[in-house]
Amino acid sequence: MSWRRVTRLPDASAPGDVVLSARGVHVRFGQVEVLAGIDLDVRAGEVVALVGPNGAGKSTLLGALSGDIDALPGTVTVNGTSVADWTSLELALRRGVLPQRSDVSFPFTVEQVVRMGREPWRNTEAEDADDVIVAWATESTDVVALMGREFPSLSGGEQARAALARVLAQQPGLLLLDEPTASLDIAHQEQVLGIARTRAEAGDAVVVVLHDLGLAAAHADRVVVVSGGVVVADGPPADVMTDALLSAVYGCAIEVLRHPRTGALMVLPRRDIVDLAESLEQRPLTTKGAP
Repeated sequence: MSWRRVTRLPDASAPGDVVLSARGVHVRFGQVEVLAGIDLDVRAGEVVALVGPNGAGKSTLLGALSGDIDALPGTVTVNGTSVADWTSLELALRRGVLPQRSDVSFPFTVEQVVRMGREPWRNTEAEDADDVIVAWATESTDVVALMGREFPSLSGGEQARAALARVLAQQPGLLLLDEPTASLDIAHQEQVLGIARTRAEAGDAVVVVLHDLGLAAAHADRVVVVSGGVVVADGPPADVMTDALLSAVYGCAIEVLRHPRTGALMVLPRRDIVDLAESLEQRPLTTKGAP
């Protein structure tokens, strides 16, 4: 009989179950308060996009949600249990994190990097499916042809896709993706966010940091707008992504249009407006659900 590790394996979440919850999350780096009291719930079956200008606190929030950055004061729970109360192994079975950059110093091949995603499942029954899952993850991210290449030799976009394959191979019920489309061409941007949608439809919860507001509008169930370390809006893209709110948050004139054929939201800068001060109604944005 083979030995199997005794640990708290994850249970499947039902659609709509709260997988990730944050309450009163504060993060301070030295004297600078980067996050100032964030509340957020993420449910199984949804894609939540975090958007906001540079320095808004999006990546810091993702780090706090993952348990990699201490949220003090505040609480973050995954599957109803504080991230601090899971072991690192048990947390890895439940949430997968894709950072902005995946630095691999040693000459591991892409196959080796992807297989690292299976490490949390070693000596469990799920280990028997390693080969099938790795094949699925690499096919989904279009890196099969790269499997024998050394990770450091890849382009930035290739590294991003290989790193995403590793996270998919981990098979967590919660995906936390930090700017996964930043270095990708348009085809692979759509592919990556299509994967996020597919995982949500399969019952996972997905949180993705995006700079491209058009991608957020097209692929997210909910958009959470972060500005100045607080959530200023949280809701369906059509409700949250308004000309007034986005223009005020980003400090430039933005208009939200409907595609003439599909009706899909399009978010564009107002390049026909020269005088920004005249085009924006200046007002503070400090509370969730601001108009």
